Amino acid sequence: MFNIPPSNWGMVGRWIAYMGQGQFRHDATAKSNTIHGDLFIGWRANILQTKKAPIVRLGLSKYLVGISRLELLTSTMSR
Repeated sequence: MFNIPPSNWGMVGRWIAYMGQGQFRHDATAKSNTIHGDLFIGWRANILQTKKAPIVRLGLSKYLVGISRLELLTSTMSR
């Protein structure tokens, strides 16, 4: 009726999965390589976000802090 395409949770999952590899920004997420399980990750994030938003935010913030610490540790070790 409104010609709005359905949500693509696979791209959301791909974006989240790439965070685990230290990549937080894409010029075009749709053109990035797919990651095994990205659709599941995206749907899971959607379900968790709607039902348990505060818990997901806390978990995501801890995840991002952990990645930052790991990145800092590996960069200092490689010097």
